[in-house]
Amino acid sequence: MKTYSKEVQEIHRAFHTAGDELIARAKEILKDKSRSDVLKAKRLQELGFTNAQQANITEDLTKLSEGEIGIIEAEKLHYYHLRYPNNKYITLEQVKTICEKYNLLFSDICRYKGFVPERNSDEIEL
Repeated sequence: MKTYSKEVQEIHRAFHTAGDELIARAKEILKDKSRSDVLKAKRLQELGFTNAQQANITEDLTKLSEGEIGIIEAEKLHYYHLRYPNNKYITLEQVKTICEKYNLLFSDICRYKGFVPERNSDEIEL
């Protein structure tokens, strides 16, 4: 079995643990806020109460921005984690952050020119 350099192992660890960090944040968010808060806020905004205190929580809870997840994303993550426990989940923002940190390029797979081991292509096909 091939041994990778410390830096490569660190990169792999960063990608493998990114999803775990998201799941932990999702569980915290779901403890603090309920979906009914979001639905009420959306209803108030639709009725025109855009400046009401309860209506202003919607943006914070529903948008995925700058590494933070909202309640809807948290619910999706929790569902995905329970339904597919062997699969990893990582956001595009996390991928970009890791790539910037290690000076990696992030692009479409069609641009890859290297060798793909048989076991890797088998895993991708599953």
